[in-house]
Amino acid sequence: MTEDPKDPKLKLKLANVYEYDAKGVRFSKQANLAEAIAAFRKIEADLPKLKSVAALPEALLYDRQYSDVKKFYEDETNDAPLSYRLAALAVTDGVEAAQKAFDAAGVDASRQSQFTSAAQYLIFLHEYSAADDYSAPQCRMRMKAHAPRSPCFRRLGGARMPGSRKNRL
Repeated sequence: MTEDPKDPKLKLKLANVYEYDAKGVRFSKQANLAEAIAAFRKIEADLPKLKSVAALPEALLYDRQYSDVKKFYEDETNDAPLSYRLAALAVTDGVEAAQKAFDAAGVDASRQSQFTSAAQYLIFLHEYSAADDYSAPQCRMRMKAHAPRSPCFRRLGGARMPGSRKNRL
C-alpha cells in the first residue's frame, strides 16, 4: 500500500523526522530544522486537524527564528500554546513585553505554567539572561555554563527538555 505524497499526515511525519539529528536527539544543532519548518509550512492549514498546532512555532523557536514565532501568533485564531510566543518575546522585546502579551491574550492557562515552560525553552536555547528574568526570586542569578547543574535549572524541569535522553527516538 502506498500513501499519497500530498497526504498532510505523511508530511507531518516527515517534518517530525527532520527535527531529529542522526543520533536521535531532537532540536540539536545538527537537526535539519530548516527542512522541518518548510514541511510544516506546506501543511500549516492542516496542523490543527492533525492535532499538531504547536509544531510550527516550536520548530521556529528552536531554530531561533524569534520574529517568525511572533508573526505566527499574529493570527489570533490559532490554538498553539502561548509559551512559545512568551519565550520569543522575552528574547527579542524583554520579559515585560511577554507579560503584557500574556495579560492581553486572556488565556485560561496558568500564568506560572506558561512562563515556566517559556523559561525551559530559553534555557535549552542558552538564552540564560531572558530565562533568568522568568525565574523565581530565589533563582535570580546568571545561568552560564553551570546552568544544567543549578537548582534553578532542575526546578524548571531541565530533565524533560528537548534534547534530553527522554526525547530520543
